[in-house]
Amino acid sequence: MRFIIPAICTVMLTAPALTQETSDGSFTQNEIAQTILSLQEELKALRTENQKLLELVTSIARRQQSETSSCNQRLLSLYKDKDHLITIGASAKHPAIINLNKQIQAVSSSCADTLASTKTAELTCTDRVTELAKKKDQLIGLGFKESHPDVINTSRQIEVVQNECKPLG
Repeated sequence: MRFIIPAICTVMLTAPALTQETSDGSFTQNEIAQTILSLQEELKALRTENQKLLELVTSIARRQQSETSSCNQRLLSLYKDKDHLITIGASAKHPAIINLNKQIQAVSSSCADTLASTKTAELTCTDRVTELAKKKDQLIGLGFKESHPDVINTSRQIEVVQNECKPLG
């Protein structure tokens, strides 16, 4: 779109050349043909430049999408490990959970330049709630009742994750 404006300006500047009349009042075909050729060459150059820019933008978008996906996968994996430890009864003061919290902070800060940290956290919270809800549905599908300890723990984890996510929006 940016290249259309310079092309229009070029046409406007070359238009007076097209209106030059010979002494008998007619246009010379040679002048018109030269103008058309120069405009076609410029259009071809602009299309080539536009294609190069499009390829560059596509490449950058793919790289950012890959980095975003990688960060989300690492965070999701760390949160799954933390949720598993909570499921088996580890407290928030347990060394493994403290270590996972530090790793989560490190990954979040290292991904901050690729993603807005709140956006990452929102995605991660949503992913975690979805994973836990699937786990709960699987347990119920296997015949566990709502009063079963695993179902209760999973429900509790869902509430904990939702409460963690509330400050993010």
